[in-house]
Amino acid sequence: MHQRTAEEREFIKRKRLAAEHNERLCVIAKGNAEHDAAVADTAKLKKSLQDMEHIRASRFAIKSYTPDSLGDGHEKAGGPKCRNRRFEVLDRVARLGAGLSAGQSNDWQWFKETWDHEMVNAHGAKWGGVFSEWIQAVLNDERSNAFSFFVYNETCRVFHTTTALHVPGV
Repeated sequence: MHQRTAEEREFIKRKRLAAEHNERLCVIAKGNAEHDAAVADTAKLKKSLQDMEHIRASRFAIKSYTPDSLGDGHEKAGGPKCRNRRFEVLDRVARLGAGLSAGQSNDWQWFKETWDHEMVNAHGAKWGGVFSEWIQAVLNDERSNAFSFFVYNETCRVFHTTTALHVPGV
């Protein structure tokens, strides 16, 4: 009986040691999983930070356009190639300062295409030069919302006789 009690104590001791060992293994596995998750989160944050730095750097990058590259002196203001460059200029300027109002942003694609078409018809081969002068004047303006004012004034000037359907958003 004495030997049986010793065996039971030994069995209980081994069972307790095995349970403690299993518990330590679980703690180690949990720690490794947390470490791996932290490493993955750190990598995601590092990538996100690099992307944001790239966006910030490109935001301040200056791109140059000659009046000729915008269609100045070309029949029909240089066609689609020069039109796309003018659109690129307009899009870049629209993101500067205060940018466009909500309503202007909503109608931006329509304004850009229709306004450029009207200006090509009005100015012809001189449109690239006129366009670059007008945009340079906006860029030289001290107001942070100068481009929004420009778009508003051009909308009133060019489209004052245009009939349009105004549909509210949902």
